[in-house]
Amino acid sequence: MLPKISVIIPVRNDAEVLRRCLESLRKVDYPKDSLEIIVVDGLSNDNSRAIAVSYGATVITNDKKIVAPARNIGYAAATGELVAYIDADCVVDSGWLAKSVKYFDDPRVGGVSGPTLASPDSTLFEKAVEVIFNLSESFGVTAHRRRIREIVQTDDLPGCNAIYRKSALDKVMPIDEHFVAADDSWISFRVRGAGYVLWFTPDVILWHYHHNPPRKFFYRMYRYGISRLQAGKKDWRLLNVFYILFGFSIPIFLGAALISYMTGLSSLFLFLTAASLVFIFLVGLAKTRSIIIALDLLWASVLFSSGWSIGFLRELLFPLGMPKGGERNG
Repeated sequence: MLPKISVIIPVRNDAEVLRRCLESLRKVDYPKDSLEIIVVDGLSNDNSRAIAVSYGATVITNDKKIVAPARNIGYAAATGELVAYIDADCVVDSGWLAKSVKYFDDPRVGGVSGPTLASPDSTLFEKAVEVIFNLSESFGVTAHRRRIREIVQTDDLPGCNAIYRKSALDKVMPIDEHFVAADDSWISFRVRGAGYVLWFTPDVILWHYHHNPPRKFFYRMYRYGISRLQAGKKDWRLLNVFYILFGFSIPIFLGAALISYMTGLSSLFLFLTAASLVFIFLVGLAKTRSIIIALDLLWASVLFSSGWSIGFLRELLFPLGMPKGGERNG
C-alpha cells in the first residue's frame, strides 16, 4: 500500500501561477485518498485562497507571511507519512510522487529530490540565469537544475522540490522562522544531522516557472546573500569559501581597483576585468550556442555577484538577528 503524502505549498499573492500548480497535482499518478494538499497562505490579497479551495486543498493562514514559518505550519498540519514541499510556481511531472516512494524503502533515506527544470517558455535572460545556477555546482553550490542518470547523495534539497520522511522531520522541526531564505538548506542540514541521507534522483522531476526579470533576480540574490550568512552563523558548515568570496565580491573588486590606481596598474586591472567578461561570454556561448544569451549572462553575472554581496554584507554589518528558541535540538 502506498504511503499517504502531504504536499505543502507556501503562497502569497500567487494566484497567477497557483492554479497551474494545483492542476498538475490533480493529474499526478497517485491515489487521491493517499494525498493531501496543504496551501499555507501568507495573507494574500488576491484570490489565491479561493483557487486553493476550489481544488480541494486545505488552506491555513500564515500571519508571518514569509516562507520559513509556512514550512513549520505546513509540517504541523501534515498527516502523511511523507511530506513534500513545492513552490506555487512549479508544475510537477505526473510521476513526481509515485516515483519518489520507492526510495524511502531504504530506512536511511530522510528525503529525496530530483531535477528542477526551467520552464519551456523561459525568456532569454532567464536562460542566462539558468546557466549561472547550473555552473554554481562548480563552486560547491548544490545545483538541482540538471538531469542525471543515477541516484547521487546530496547535501540539501531545494524547497521547491523536496520530499521528506515525516519521521525525519519530527526530529528537526520546527525550524527558526527568521530565515529570509535558505530555510530549505537548514532543514536538509538538520535532517542529515539526525542521521539520514538525502538523495538526488533522476525521476522526481518538476518544472519551475520562476519569473526572473533582472530586478527580481537581483533581489533574489540579495536575499540569498543574507540568508546564507544567517545559516552560516547558526553553523559554520553551511558556509564555504565560495559563498564567502561572493559575499565580499564588491569590496574585493573596489579594493583591487583602488590598489591598481594607486600603484599605476590601472591598465592591468582593466585588462583582467575585460578578460573575465570575455571568459563569461565564451562560457555562455559554449553552453547555449546563443550570442544574445551569452550577452545576457554578462549582465546576469553582475547582478548575481553584486546582489549576493550586498545581502551578505548587509547581514554582516547590520544583522537581522536570530530569535532564541523555536527549534528542536535534534
